[in-house]
Amino acid sequence: MKKVFVSLVLLLSAPLFASQVYIWTDEHGKKHFSDTPPAESVEVRQETFELENVDAGYPHTDADSYKHIQESWADKKKREKAEKAELEKRRAEYMKGPCMQARKDLSKLQGRVAFYDDDGNEIRVSETDRQQKVAELNADINRYCN
Repeated sequence: MKKVFVSLVLLLSAPLFASQVYIWTDEHGKKHFSDTPPAESVEVRQETFELENVDAGYPHTDADSYKHIQESWADKKKREKAEKAELEKRRAEYMKGPCMQARKDLSKLQGRVAFYDDDGNEIRVSETDRQQKVAELNADINRYCN
C-alpha cells in the first residue's frame, strides 16, 4: 500500500517539477540561458519544443528471455559436443583402415618372406630392407592405431 501511495504522489507531482528554460541573446550577441525570464527591456520570442523519451539502448531482459538465452546456450553446447563426438567417431573409423592394413603388412613381413611381382616372379629382398620396412610399418601402426 505504501509503495502505491508513494508512486501515486510522484506521478501526480511530476508536472510541478517541470520548468521552462529561457534563452535570449543580448545586445553584444551573447546567448543566455536561464529559468527566469529576461528583463522587460529584452524582446521575447516564445518557442515550444516537443520532447520525446529516448531509449538508452540498454537491453531489457526479463527472467523469461534470460532463461531462453541459457537454454539456447545449453543447446549449442550439446550440438557442439555431439558434433565433436561424431567427428572423433569418423576419425577412428577412417584410421581403422590404415591401421588394419599396416598390421596385415607387418604380419606378412615377420618370419620367412618371399615377395612376388605382378607376373609371379620372386623378388629377392635383403634382410636390411625387410627390417627397414618392418620399422616403417611399426611407425604406421603407432600413428594410426593409437
